[in-house]
Amino acid sequence: MTDKTNLYDKGARPIFDKELYEFVKKHASECWNEPTKIMTFTDKEAFKTLYKAHISAYKHSQLVGLEQYSNTYVTDGVTGAFLDWYSLYGISNIYVFKGEYPFHERNGCNQVDDVYAIPENKFLILSLPFSATGNVHEDYKKIMQVCDIRNITVLLDCAYLNISSIGNVDISYDCISAVATSLSKVFCTGMNKIGLLFYKSNIQSPIVQLDEWHYLNHHSMVLHSELLKAFNMGFIYDKYVSRHSDVCTELGLQKSNTLLFGLSNDVKWSNFSRNGITNRVCISKILQY
Repeated sequence: MTDKTNLYDKGARPIFDKELYEFVKKHASECWNEPTKIMTFTDKEAFKTLYKAHISAYKHSQLVGLEQYSNTYVTDGVTGAFLDWYSLYGISNIYVFKGEYPFHERNGCNQVDDVYAIPENKFLILSLPFSATGNVHEDYKKIMQVCDIRNITVLLDCAYLNISSIGNVDISYDCISAVATSLSKVFCTGMNKIGLLFYKSNIQSPIVQLDEWHYLNHHSMVLHSELLKAFNMGFIYDKYVSRHSDVCTELGLQKSNTLLFGLSNDVKWSNFSRNGITNRVCISKILQY
């Protein structure tokens, strides 16, 4: 393989797919569907139903127990869920593990190496798949068990869920109160981000209030409804998974369970280190064609 170091990324860049782009380009103007008052409007409950059906149908990664989280709200991607938690519980009370999405640390969340470093009755945001590796956190089961015992409340960040193959993951632990998902990485629509936040219990929060008022990104709901009708949730994963394996092999990287990444402990990839856990290389620019 020729030198493509300029194509490697430290972040989590979604795959830019030309077929999706042409679809969005063709249909975007149709999202402005309310010509007299507010420019665009859609049925948020219909959007939720469609979105949830596609999550259930995605065969590569399944959240076992998601039906327990019956209170569903539209968000501006998983970032909207993070901001809801920052508001609800206070950033000083929220913990994340090293290797997590750096947004949390940069906004003042506490970063720890181990679940036992989290005080009782505090709050944990954990990505699933785990941000540092694109795989299920190697201590996932232990983390959930300890959080159950220590009354640590958990939000699962499932931004990578539908570009991954992590199999069936049990999310029925008592400690998990919320699950956040997003379509940004699936359809490369981060600048029109949309997602769902699932709460197990009735919660009063900014996100809940905005949902109740229908004060949401209706344009993005319309756009992503059309995308979900035209492309199943596994479209990107199924299209690029074989190429993902080939590229990781050619680069000498270990294949992550999340489509965007290759992993390595080799020092030559040290610029891509995730807090020393592993070197996570985003290869989406090489994958796309």
